[in-house]
Amino acid sequence: MADLASRLSSALEMRGMKQAELSRLTGINKSSICMYLIGDYIPKRDKLMKMAGVLGVSPDWLSGADVSPEGSEEGSAEPAPTHENPIVSIFNGLNMKGKDELLRYGRYLSANPSYALIPGTSELRYIRHYRIPAAAGYASPIEGEDYEEIVRPDDAPEDADFAITIQGDSMEPFIPDGTRVYVRRGANLSQFDVGIFFVDGDVYCKQYCVDSEGNLSLLSANPKRKDANKYILRSSGSHVVCFGKVLLPIKLPCPKYE
Repeated sequence: MADLASRLSSALEMRGMKQAELSRLTGINKSSICMYLIGDYIPKRDKLMKMAGVLGVSPDWLSGADVSPEGSEEGSAEPAPTHENPIVSIFNGLNMKGKDELLRYGRYLSANPSYALIPGTSELRYIRHYRIPAAAGYASPIEGEDYEEIVRPDDAPEDADFAITIQGDSMEPFIPDGTRVYVRRGANLSQFDVGIFFVDGDVYCKQYCVDSEGNLSLLSANPKRKDANKYILRSSGSHVVCFGKVLLPIKLPCPKYE
């Protein structure tokens, strides 16, 4: 238990992440995360997996399963994700002694004025960019590990959790083919907001619309692409998941088709 608390604290520090941000990104309430950090409570496997995914570390390492200092027990730890912040990648490649030494040296550097961030400048931050594009008509599924960590652009919304590239013309002229959009997970959608949706194995970027009977319409913003709309009856049994709200500078109007 103490080992998990120590490793969770180290992973948060390496990511430069606060408890509140981890809570928002995982959906785990802040009081539970606080109890994990002080060693009073052990997370269930699903919550452990969520935290590990957000922090970019192996669930086994986070839980303390790979207790050998050299990691010498064959198969004792999962391989680290391949598309990571380079600092996280280095951290994941070290044993516990190495991780402690890296953190110690990092604290030394952060306390040394020669290496301190100059006031008024911005430090590099990263955001996940999913490699497989979400089609604005026909689509491929987002794979959980198929992403790269990219430097977060200055114009990326502060509340964006990930980025994805839109493919196709059914959201034009508002979202042209090849546009990278930024998405906030867990955001509530209102009528005609744009979201990233998973429907029976495919991923779509569409405007959200639900009627009084609970039937869902995923609409194309392009007035010429009514053919790319998706209609899901409440009774259809289709598996629909909203990955998040696309953060746009304006709210799109109800589409009107030619």
